[in-house]
Amino acid sequence: MSGTTGDEHKKLNTWLESIIFRYFHIWSPVNCQELIKRYEIYELCLRARELFWSQPLYRHVEVPVTIVGDIHGQFEDLKMMMDMNGWPFSEDEAKEMCRNMLTKNGKDMKVTLPATLGSGTDRQKGPKNYLFLGDYVDRGSHSIEVVLMLFAMHLRWPDRVTLLRGNHESRPVNRAYGFYGECSRRYSDKIYEVFQLAFNTMPLTAIVNKRIMCMHGGISEELYDLKQEGYEFFADRRLVTIFSAPFYCGQTNNVASMLNIDSDMVASFMLVRPVSEINREMNVGEKAEEE
Repeated sequence: MSGTTGDEHKKLNTWLESIIFRYFHIWSPVNCQELIKRYEIYELCLRARELFWSQPLYRHVEVPVTIVGDIHGQFEDLKMMMDMNGWPFSEDEAKEMCRNMLTKNGKDMKVTLPATLGSGTDRQKGPKNYLFLGDYVDRGSHSIEVVLMLFAMHLRWPDRVTLLRGNHESRPVNRAYGFYGECSRRYSDKIYEVFQLAFNTMPLTAIVNKRIMCMHGGISEELYDLKQEGYEFFADRRLVTIFSAPFYCGQTNNVASMLNIDSDMVASFMLVRPVSEINREMNVGEKAEEE
């Protein structure tokens, strides 16, 4: 971050890693309210606003990268999909985060890594790069967690995690469709307002390797975002829409997808089939190759 010394930068990174650690390692619907303090929410949002403000509205992203569509507050599904696809930190970084947190808390406990960071043929080789297309909030029950974890990741690794603004990251929409109610019920109206400060400065578009333009919407009203199979091509396969919230709102039996583009610009979709809430933790992903 601008204006910080080496020690301040290290302290900031340690704090951001503690936020990320709490979300992927400790978080549950039972302890979610006490896991993150109010002052941490304020600081995350204001620091994210500062970083967004320093960035152009039009971001350049390099391959390999994973492109993610609408999430809509489905925090557990987001974690599951990132656990399957890979996290924006390496195995060594994950171990270091865990050790730092356990040492800080004075606890002697076994470090458990996400599945994609473990051993085996599908072991994650290094940190994954992500481009999120917006609509992080509303409708789902844990929009706050989705935004805060992604803000923390973007602040910690701005070159690995790129966040775009969706239409739900605007006051007229997120006040009406659930985010305002979640903030005021769980915290206060002031918490809702500080999120808006960050949302208002988010970039709107990104281009991948100077070839693929990405944005939340605005091309055509006919390209509706929710697709039963998680994605759909248009315009002779020159356009594709992606939706990344499986079993949307617990009512729509839709597949979710993430679009992986490798270093050779070959695209493949990671799909997550909808399952019941009871069996959600046992869900598995699959890949569908698309050129």
